[in-house]
Amino acid sequence: MNSHILIPKVILKHFALQGGSLFYYDIKSGEVKRGYAATLNTQKGYYSSEVEKFLSANIESPMGKIIGILQKAYNDLFKTNKVEMTFYAQNIKALKNYVYSLITRSPVMVEQVATNLIFREWFTEQNIRDMSFYDGYNIAVKEDFLNQFGLTFRFSEVGNEFAMPMRGCCTYLYGQTECYFIPLTSHIAALFYNGKDIYPNIAIESEERVNRLNDMSLEQQINSGFGFIASPNKQIIEKLLERYKDNAADEK
Repeated sequence: MNSHILIPKVILKHFALQGGSLFYYDIKSGEVKRGYAATLNTQKGYYSSEVEKFLSANIESPMGKIIGILQKAYNDLFKTNKVEMTFYAQNIKALKNYVYSLITRSPVMVEQVATNLIFREWFTEQNIRDMSFYDGYNIAVKEDFLNQFGLTFRFSEVGNEFAMPMRGCCTYLYGQTECYFIPLTSHIAALFYNGKDIYPNIAIESEERVNRLNDMSLEQQINSGFGFIASPNKQIIEKLLERYKDNAADEK
């Protein structure tokens, strides 16, 4: 079975064109490539069938329903200039669990677990990845650090898309407010915030703000040393890389 290593297909397909193709910048090769939501970020046997079933039931299926709710709200906003959306406590919990799964599925987390594992030679690579996810995820859900955060959503207009980093989110300070920005589609993102500097209602982000969020996503993904940043729009990736190179040149 081919497993998606970090970003599940239920999310990644919303950053693809019809037919499932997308464009992405490969951090290691430094190249812009074309791929598919079904196969990008996958590896055969990466997780066991038990972990795959758990992820399907507890992460992917709930996230599919959440995106359906948000997509309707997005469409309504641009048709009627109003948003009427019912978002239940169970939806908030599922969204937080998705964030926890991103943290605990990270290759960085797997590497840390493998490095500190006693009698590592007794375990297969798949065993280590399974343990890393299960143990880390259960701890994250129990501690529930996002319980201290508020939740709102950010939309973007057509032609002004959010990019998707393999990390699945970017983190930053807005004033004195800690933020977790989580793209869910190329036009819809969740925003967990801890502080008083964020406008709590759903808002449409300006082109300048979308560019800034994409810039932070790329920079943090590059700093992680692995993965990609993806978009259905090749120009989004190319302009993103141009800004990154210009900023790097300015800092020299």
